[in-house]
Formats: sequence, C-alpha cells, structure tokens
Amino acid sequence: MKFVSYEYFSYKIKALHTREGNQLEEDYEQHVHRFAKEGWRFVQFIDLTNLHPKDPHIALLFEREKGGR
Repeated sequence: MKFVSYEYFSYKIKALHTREGNQLEEDYEQHVHRFAKEGWRFVQFIDLTNLHPKDPHIALLFEREKGGR
C-alpha cells in the first residue's frame, strides 16, 4: 500500500458589504481554475464572514500531493 502525503493551501478573499448585499472582492471561480492549473485540487469553500466582523472573508481550501508541481 502506498502512503500519499498531501499539502494544503488556503486562499483568502475579502467579502464586501454593499447596498445590494454581500459580495466578494474577487471572483472565486477564477482562482479555483488558476490553482487547478498549478496542480491544486479545490477542497472546500469556507464562509468566515460572520466569524470575523472586522475582516469578513471567505477561504478557499486546496490540496495536492506533496512534491506536486
């Protein structure tokens, strides 16, 4: 059995409160595609907007095998 080791990376995107409601400062989908080209696999979208009122943001969590690109 081969043991696979992973490394993880999170990317933070600021959430903005506007008249129209909450929106992200950046398009998260473009980052998912960009990091996929670098060998990262998208794992989870974590909404931290309510946990950090002074710094509302979301985090994109990625993983890849250690030694990847």
